[in-house]
Amino acid sequence: RSGFAAQGNDGGTSSSNTAGGGGGGYAAAGGNGSSTTGGAGGAGYDVSAFIAGSALFKAGGGGGSGSTGGAGGSSVGGAGGSNGDGTAASANTGGGGGAGGNGSTSTARNGGNGGSGIVYIRFKV
Repeated sequence: RSGFAAQGNDGGTSSSNTAGGGGGGYAAAGGNGSSTTGGAGGAGYDVSAFIAGSALFKAGGGGGSGSTGGAGGSSVGGAGGSNGDGTAASANTGGGGGAGGNGSTSTARNGGNGGSGIVYIRFKV
């Protein structure tokens, strides 16, 4: 029997008040915001070795918001909002949702939902 536990990394730093840093993922910290572009979410964990299958990432960080939202980590974290709401993380990934961007109005923007949690347990018979 084997398993693993995950703890996320730190989020990235915002760039002034125009671009947020990306959320930390399992394998890497989130990227810093740059000018008006949100930071990318941190990389997730590839469970392919654990499940003896093809590449399958889990626990990627959510992207930071900005005029251009940052990408979600490992294609499973939600993308940051481009002056709008952040997107949700992929289902069954344990990834972070993207940050909501404030845009040019006083309209509140919502962060995307995180992906549902995951548990892997492998039994050796």
